Amino acid sequence: MRITFLVTCLALLGPTACGTTSSSSSSARVPLVTPAMSDSAGRAMVRTELIFGMSRGDDGSPVAEADFQSFVDDSISVWFPGGFTLFDAVGRWRDASGKVVQERSKVLLILHDGSEATLRKFEDLRRLYGQRFGQQTVIRASTNAWVAF
Repeated sequence: MRITFLVTCLALLGPTACGTTSSSSSSARVPLVTPAMSDSAGRAMVRTELIFGMSRGDDGSPVAEADFQSFVDDSISVWFPGGFTLFDAVGRWRDASGKVVQERSKVLLILHDGSEATLRKFEDLRRLYGQRFGQQTVIRASTNAWVAF
């Protein structure tokens, strides 16, 4: 009963609310353990998504599918031969004048070890895409994940 309560408390409220973090002043925290992470077939990994805008930054013209595929073939596939997922998306935001802007995009999803070498590859991809297609930025979002293959 106590274990069920603790797991539920951790999943819903986090370790601080459940009294599971250390009371010392160090910044180390007890990792959040959820029922989803109890599967012994899985392992901790990092999930990173890069979001590539499909409009050229210099003139707003669309990035051709063939040009993006060349980027995939000569950069992403070479730097991440272990595998990745790509999917189409649409982004929306307000520009400085308040106008809603919409842009087609591609989302790259990679599960990885979180090493410094891997993180540098992501930064190199972002820089390369920006240079090749005139983009001001490529969004990168990373989070911890529990993964079973």
